[in-house]
Amino acid sequence: MEIIDFTSFERVLASLFEVIRIYNTDTSDLITRDSMIQRFEYTYSISLKMIKRYLASGAFVFENIESMTFNEMIRLANKMGLLRSNLEKWDNYRQKRNLTSVPSLQPLIHAPSS
Repeated sequence: MEIIDFTSFERVLASLFEVIRIYNTDTSDLITRDSMIQRFEYTYSISLKMIKRYLASGAFVFENIESMTFNEMIRLANKMGLLRSNLEKWDNYRQKRNLTSVPSLQPLIHAPSS
């Protein structure tokens, strides 16, 4: 079984929490808001990559991890105790992530909850 290094994930998560804290002190700062959105995007992306990496690490045998739907992957990771939140919350993260990729919708995004 491959040993997975979570250092990069821990760094991006700390970076996201840091910018959320700063943004909450001044929600009118658009530069901080944009930074928070960007940090949320890459934290979300790295989270999904870490889940896939863990599932593919050799400890578990699955037909094809790449063909799993988002819902299947999150349900399985949750069932295995890898996540602190359920599919509903992860689906909310995914919806917010999808909003961040459409610049005209970015004003509708609120700070991700920590």
